[in-house]
Amino acid sequence: MGMERHEVIVVGGGPVGMHALALLEKKGLDVILLEASSVLGGQLDSLYPAKTVDDVKGYEPMKGHELFLNLLAEIDKAHVRRNTKVTGIQKQEDQTFRLTTTQGEYQAKALFLATGLGFYHPRTMGLEGEQGTANIFYALSDPNILEGKKVIVFGGGDSALDWAKELCPIADVSLVHRRNEFRGDGHKIAGLPIKIYLSYIPAKLEKRGNICTGIHIESVIDHTDLRLPCDAILVNFGLVPESLPLPYEKASSGFGYLSDEHSMVEPNVYVIGDLSYKEGKRKRMEPGFEEAERAIASYLLSR
Repeated sequence: MGMERHEVIVVGGGPVGMHALALLEKKGLDVILLEASSVLGGQLDSLYPAKTVDDVKGYEPMKGHELFLNLLAEIDKAHVRRNTKVTGIQKQEDQTFRLTTTQGEYQAKALFLATGLGFYHPRTMGLEGEQGTANIFYALSDPNILEGKKVIVFGGGDSALDWAKELCPIADVSLVHRRNEFRGDGHKIAGLPIKIYLSYIPAKLEKRGNICTGIHIESVIDHTDLRLPCDAILVNFGLVPESLPLPYEKASSGFGYLSDEHSMVEPNVYVIGDLSYKEGKRKRMEPGFEEAERAIASYLLSR
């Protein structure tokens, strides 16, 4: 198989990568997108298809799957290579980049890396009996299955808060977080009928067969034990990443790589989305979209 050559390659087919591809296509560049899995959309469509997304400029609030379909309509699918996992990146003497992948080799003048968390699996509670419990969820495709049920949401980031808000109109929701304040924007659930337990961690499951009927939570302050009955548990402790190893400087705290104000890590190589670390940056789509726009504008000026 010969080497496939293009001016620009986008690596990663999540929402930020799809947005970058659409922008580069509109500029008339010779571009392709490499996606390691068989589908596009990343976490947006695989983990949060039914969650309302309301923070992406240019789009009205809509479900994750609907936003994915909007992004999909913006790109030319002929420019997408699925099942193509990048295994190495090497800079050539002519300053182009050679990418080795599971489907052959590619060459480009510029790279936009939007792999996010890469391959990932949800972080569990780490409790005995957790694996195989039918009503413990780490992603939710249809929130309506929890209508009328007692639901406990674990986590304090934006995803946990979004799910608590989303489920509140149809379920009896409790929100448990290990710290005394949320990492996400707590204002979004202000005034909602959500039972909140701060500075608590999951301690022990109660089960009947493969169904969890209750969970004990423990105070991190005085080790007080509370039992919460439940019909379902939704765990939002983040993802354990297996990212693409890159020869660039990683952030000392937090996931991602350090870059300049244009998200460039070296000439003609840009990291965008969750792969790009900026102090205080929220792990949401909107900052990633903005990074893609700034990075592309920077590249066009440098051509």
